[in-house]
Amino acid sequence: MDRVKEYASYIHNHWMIPRTEHKAAIVSLERRGIFFEETDYIIEAKRMISTAFSRNSPSGTLEETGLRLRYYQLLDIIKLEKPYGIAIIIAMANREDCDELFCSYLPNFSVNPINLTYCGIARKLIDEYVSKDEVEKLCNKIPNYEGILRNLRTSKERQGKRTPRETPLHCSH
Repeated sequence: MDRVKEYASYIHNHWMIPRTEHKAAIVSLERRGIFFEETDYIIEAKRMISTAFSRNSPSGTLEETGLRLRYYQLLDIIKLEKPYGIAIIIAMANREDCDELFCSYLPNFSVNPINLTYCGIARKLIDEYVSKDEVEKLCNKIPNYEGILRNLRTSKERQGKRTPRETPLHCSH
């Protein structure tokens, strides 16, 4: 993405506070975890990210392919992880403890490496590689998503809040 979109994305949501749609996906994922105790979205998100950003990828090393290809590979993996793939990445993007380093990446013609964290990768994917419409389309495949979204919007209306970005929701695990 170009720098203008990247900057605009930062200006509008620099605290990574999830929109109501994101909150509904996270709540749906948390409810899934209640009924299926073996489900751990952190492990699932790390697995998806590790698969897409693996240094031993058939498409070449991270330095050979660059980051853009890897973000699109991650998006493809999310689409295969039906129906919770997008919810897992949204939840990872909204974690409070986001400092866990995945790897360092040294772009061509650069002296300074870029430290890639799991949460940073998830955030960048949501902000720059997935359109709002595509997120909505993927979220609509999540069981009970529409009902949870409706409940969140109804409770927000009762509280008299106007924007979906006023209250942060952080996933802790």
